[in-house]
Amino acid sequence: MPNQASNSNRGKAGNAADIADSRSISITVEGVGTFSLPPNGELAFLAGVGLIAAAGLIEWPVAVVVAAGHVIAHASHNKTLREFGEALEAA
Repeated sequence: MPNQASNSNRGKAGNAADIADSRSISITVEGVGTFSLPPNGELAFLAGVGLIAAAGLIEWPVAVVVAAGHVIAHASHNKTLREFGEALEAA
């Protein structure tokens, strides 16, 4: 029975990864390549920071630092979760 539980968990984790990948948008430009946009929530946050900077509520350098920090934190968070999931699968 433990094998059945671990197999079903692996299937769910794979589906979750597929869903997370499907939330991002890929744009293909002929002769240049494929670009992937961040997921909708992250894209909305970055657009909001840009709008706040365009309105003059914060300076552009501050907006760039906030956006870069958000992207770095999001990327490292995903990497940590991926490594944790791989460790659970190996156990």
